[in-house]
Amino acid sequence: GSVTKAVDLVVSDPVQAGTMAVMAIADTARFDLARQRGRRF
Repeated sequence: GSVTKAVDLVVSDPVQAGTMAVMAIADTARFDLARQRGRRF
């Protein structure tokens, strides 16, 4: 059901829909990326 919601949101607001989709699908992955940002390689 989440995919259908994301598609509906894409029609009205693509940016917000993308953000919500990322949050719903990969909350942990999102926080992981935020953590990696502060690190230097």
